[in-house]
Amino acid sequence: MRPLARSADATLRAYTGMPRSARRPLLLITLIAAALRLYHLGHLSFWYDEAATVILSRNLAQLPQSLTASAPLPFVVAHYWDLLGQSELWVRLWAALLGIAIVPLVWAIGRKLFSNRAGLFAATLVAVNPLCIYYSQEARGYSMLPFFIIASAYFWLVAADRRRWWPYGLLASVTLALAFYSHYSAVLWIASLPLAMLVMTRSRRELLSLFWLDLKTLAASFLLISPWLLVFVDKATTTVSV
Repeated sequence: MRPLARSADATLRAYTGMPRSARRPLLLITLIAAALRLYHLGHLSFWYDEAATVILSRNLAQLPQSLTASAPLPFVVAHYWDLLGQSELWVRLWAALLGIAIVPLVWAIGRKLFSNRAGLFAATLVAVNPLCIYYSQEARGYSMLPFFIIASAYFWLVAADRRRWWPYGLLASVTLALAFYSHYSAVLWIASLPLAMLVMTRSRRELLSLFWLDLKTLAASFLLISPWLLVFVDKATTTVSV
């Protein structure tokens, strides 16, 4: 059994990069985050924005006509999620689960950039942060946006470390696009990728390598968000002409 256990342990480290010393602390931190976000999740009634999300998500066919200022993905998720229930707890649960999932993602970035201890410290700060808890308990896209941004940051860091776009650069592109579909303020993060490239480079060769990585990542992201941009522009043009 011991060789089998060692083999399983090596496999887990190979796929997750997680050392044994981080598993229990990270699990404990994640459980604390879950408890804080799930506590009294359905205690309060929907407020105006949450009710608007529920109402608008019922008819996806009208989504392009109904939305110009709000990104569509939270409404799409709410549409299919709400098919299984309509209670305050259930409607908010998907946002809470994304808020919980942010915690191990933050650990992964902290460990990759600095150390396991730094990752655990950062994950703890996110787990108990009042604003993170508050926005994870709303049936809106406020926990979806940081989840996809942090995921894209992790995938981009892995791709940059390997100096290869495939497959982590593609995952960074997909999560960048999903962040945009979650909230339009994601364009600020998308625009910051060239800055990250400059910070991480130590030579011209590295700069050129990361330049092509950034270019592919941003190009793929733009292709993924272009359908909604066309809808958005068409809606804005129609409104102006009227």
